[in-house]
Amino acid sequence: MNSTPLYVSVLWFAGMVGPLAAESPATAQKPLHLRIDHVSGIASSKSPLPGNRCSDAEFLRRVSLDLVGVIPSVEETREFLESSSPNRRRELVDRLLSDPRHAWHLVDSFDVMFLERRSGNYVSAADWRNWLHQQFEQNTPLDDIVRTILTADGTDEATRPAAKFMLVRKLDTDLVTRDLGRILLGRDMQCAQCHDHPIVVDYLQRHYYGLSAFVSRSYVFNDKKKKRNIIAEKAEGKTTFASVFTNEKGETGPRVLDLPPIPEPDAEKEPYQVKPSKTAGGVPKYSRRSQLSQAITDPANTAFRENFANRLWAMMLGRGLVEPLDMHHSENPPTNPELLALLADELHASGYNIRWMLREIALSETYQRSSRLPEHVPTDSLGPLAVAELEPLSPEQLAWSTLEAVGLTATQRAKAEQVAQKNKSNTATELRKLLGSQAKVVIQTFAPKSAGVGFDATAEQALFLMNASTSQNWLTPRTGTLVDRLVKQPDVSAMADDLFLSVYSRFPTDEETRWVTETIESHPQERLTAIQELVWATVTSAEFRLNH
Repeated sequence: MNSTPLYVSVLWFAGMVGPLAAESPATAQKPLHLRIDHVSGIASSKSPLPGNRCSDAEFLRRVSLDLVGVIPSVEETREFLESSSPNRRRELVDRLLSDPRHAWHLVDSFDVMFLERRSGNYVSAADWRNWLHQQFEQNTPLDDIVRTILTADGTDEATRPAAKFMLVRKLDTDLVTRDLGRILLGRDMQCAQCHDHPIVVDYLQRHYYGLSAFVSRSYVFNDKKKKRNIIAEKAEGKTTFASVFTNEKGETGPRVLDLPPIPEPDAEKEPYQVKPSKTAGGVPKYSRRSQLSQAITDPANTAFRENFANRLWAMMLGRGLVEPLDMHHSENPPTNPELLALLADELHASGYNIRWMLREIALSETYQRSSRLPEHVPTDSLGPLAVAELEPLSPEQLAWSTLEAVGLTATQRAKAEQVAQKNKSNTATELRKLLGSQAKVVIQTFAPKSAGVGFDATAEQALFLMNASTSQNWLTPRTGTLVDRLVKQPDVSAMADDLFLSVYSRFPTDEETRWVTETIESHPQERLTAIQELVWATVTSAEFRLNH
């Protein structure tokens, strides 16, 4: 970002379980974050000129948003910026990864990744999110999470929430097939349903139908006795296909991309453990769907680890090494193939330890680039990772950061601590319950209405910021809120500090302090109104809306 103050309202956009691995068991080489820097070119003297390292304030805000999904509190900001520890960035990363908010941020991120904001009442959103939270709180390996999602049929109460991935798609074979490819393999093979992909030579009909064969026998069964829907399966059914262009026909068993088809055992005289009927869903002795979880996560299927390495990188850097995330193919290669291969192999070698991978990325100098262009350096001489991406906050990040900035989180913290002690939970979880309805309004307002929608304004978002009762509530001076603190602050310079630390996680420049002073002094009879305008202008600004 440039140094120009960003006060104009942006109406155009309308506890850790187990220790972190010290290093991947695959190698005794240097820590991964150092190898990331070497491969990215940041640490190489032969590379294009790198950008500048981000400031402590920029790092604090960025890594807080990326690891716990919310900007830091005023107290957290002051403590970090005033720290004299030479290892303060590493200490901050480890502190955030052990923060209970980290697991909830992963819930928000993977909920959107896996379900893409779909709704459905087969499994409640609360049950699904609580199950995800349990996995991330325990730091369950990512491949284990995926295997449970793919094998859960909804009959076991312990894993029933995981069945939501399939059930929310109503076991529509084509929809599930496409999303298995997109979300788990990084390949959108929808256009290979009727023929080999006309543009992407790597995407073939046999790839699409190889995935389809795993799920084509499965269906949703309504268990009226137990009043629930479960996933049932037939014991028979071939997977055939024909090209609409050439009329060439084919047949395939279950397979993942170009890996060999999984052979089917000889048919038994009685192929069912439970025969399908009006009162029972079919449970075959041999289940094609049960083969899916192992086939997808098989070490031979490098697409799985490449896909999730790319997605974790995008979560932290704002952009994948392959973009779009679900269009990985030979004619759309990674911007840095060596870096993606390193991340993918180390993710696999670490046992798909999400927390460890995010830590290594956060500690890299590649992650810690400034978003400001370096002065007197031609932009065409910079490498692709030399300058940090300006990344819009997700609706969830925006919601929780807004509540933190305006002080509503602070007003509920004492109550959340009391409830957490009583319920033997944690403050982060109880704060989410207390403020969930307010966050939900922001999330629903700023969530894209359809896939592929970019960072464009809508009239609904503009009107929400200007007139909605929720946004107006942010400016009400109640004990502990930002407006209340500023009203009680007689020193205008200290007021400017509090405002900018609360909203932008940094101290104001001299110019910004003058702006605050002039605003307050020019409205001596309307001090409250002037303060409310200051808070509203900063919270709805471009600097607040973007992750730097």
